[in-house]
Amino acid sequence: MFPRGEDSDDGWSTWSAREEGSDYDDDVDDGQGRDYYQEEDGNAQVILAETNCPGKLYPKSEALAEAIDRRWLDRFFKRTIEHSKLCKEIIALGDDDDTPFPPSPMKVFPEATSLCILGLRTCHHRVYRTHDTSTTPSTLGYREPSHMLQIFSMRLSSFEPTYPISVYGIFAIRDYLDRRRNYVFNRPRDAAITIEKQDSFVVPLCSPCRGMYVSDKALVEVDLWVKKERDESDDKQLISAYAEIDVRAEANVMFYTRISGDNCNLDLKFKVLSESVEAVIQVYA
Repeated sequence: MFPRGEDSDDGWSTWSAREEGSDYDDDVDDGQGRDYYQEEDGNAQVILAETNCPGKLYPKSEALAEAIDRRWLDRFFKRTIEHSKLCKEIIALGDDDDTPFPPSPMKVFPEATSLCILGLRTCHHRVYRTHDTSTTPSTLGYREPSHMLQIFSMRLSSFEPTYPISVYGIFAIRDYLDRRRNYVFNRPRDAAITIEKQDSFVVPLCSPCRGMYVSDKALVEVDLWVKKERDESDDKQLISAYAEIDVRAEANVMFYTRISGDNCNLDLKFKVLSESVEAVIQVYA
């Protein structure tokens, strides 16, 4: 799903859709899947890269789109019901039991949703401009209190049969202020972290380049790999997903959620802090 091995400052991509300091409020579409933005002089300029939405690879069929969404939502609701059942069982144990509540399932998007297949601009690939793998500028931000996202921990449970393993990749947030990547974890292959044993592993987080603003939703982008001893082509993908954080109903509450994958689970703890401001401290050696 995500590019690897390209030469760039951040180790992941050389392509930038916009110059620093801009936003996407004036984006328009030419009706053929190509994205444009509106300059101040009113002239539309094409962004050279088309959307990477895989929906254009599917037949444009409403029946197919409905079937894919139904399977996806059925799986999500099944996990939600199972989580609710486990929580009720723990509550029934009473106050003397210290069993922790399990993480709730996150809304992880399938490869393509019905919005993708039907080519609608409300699909998450187009809304969040996922084809743009550049980093959001650190200079963006509001100067008044806003709802902001704070990631507290990221825990990885790998299903690898042998340990230790070396893990690299990215974990980024795309928010409504600017839809480019804001990294919370960003390790190129030559700086992979080592997991010594099979127990759940707390992934060391990096400081985001700016605050993460969330009015109601934000997109999580994750792409993690196991580094093998030989060539990069032998590396194994742990998890690759887009998931949505939906916090319209809650603020100042700790969320404990899980992104489930075929080869690992990724558990997150985060809060949306209301009436928050950000401060960036730069240290020069």
